[in-house]
Amino acid sequence: LSYGRSPYYEKWIEPIGQIIRKHAGHRLAPMNTELIKLLARALNLQIPIRLASEFDILSHGDDRLIELVQAVGGTHYLSGRGGANYQDPEKFASAGIELSYTQFSPTPYAQRSKTFVAGLSIVDALFNVGAAKTLELLSLTSQPE
Repeated sequence: LSYGRSPYYEKWIEPIGQIIRKHAGHRLAPMNTELIKLLARALNLQIPIRLASEFDILSHGDDRLIELVQAVGGTHYLSGRGGANYQDPEKFASAGIELSYTQFSPTPYAQRSKTFVAGLSIVDALFNVGAAKTLELLSLTSQPE
């Protein structure tokens, strides 16, 4: 109901709604994975998507993150800003992994509300400004520290 009058609602409600209906009452992770893949395709993002469950890693915390990065041949871990409160940068450095934090600062875009509401789902941008503008917004706002 909130997005019914949004400019791109008709284009995106069926593919997104189909995934939500398919997973209703089931586990959240498979639904999120399918939604992420849909959004990546919609934005023409050519990125590999791997699940942690694909790897035989039993460690926890920083050790788990380090092992996952190593398992895919990575050398850099981009964490959310809150990770700075509990991650040990020295552990990452000693494993040869660069650790940095996002400095997400949303760029306002056209929404149906009178004032811009930050922190909403990427679906909000997709419904309100479409895929091309959403991709542009991502490139403006997702700069690592």
